Amino acid sequence: MLGVTPDYIVRLRGEVLDEEGGPMLMHGLKGIHGARLLVPRREAWRPDRSLLDERFQLFRRVVG
Repeated sequence: MLGVTPDYIVRLRGEVLDEEGGPMLMHGLKGIHGARLLVPRREAWRPDRSLLDERFQLFRRVVG
């Protein structure tokens, strides 16, 4: 349903974006599509970009 790119950008599946629903869907989920996550200033504390890339590629394969 949701993936995070190695650049810390949130992506939602197309089916979720196409879905019509109430305020939680519109503002809670659709509102974060394309948003950049805030990460710690210290690089050592940030999520590992290579691991994010690995998981995001899996997300893309599943989403199609």
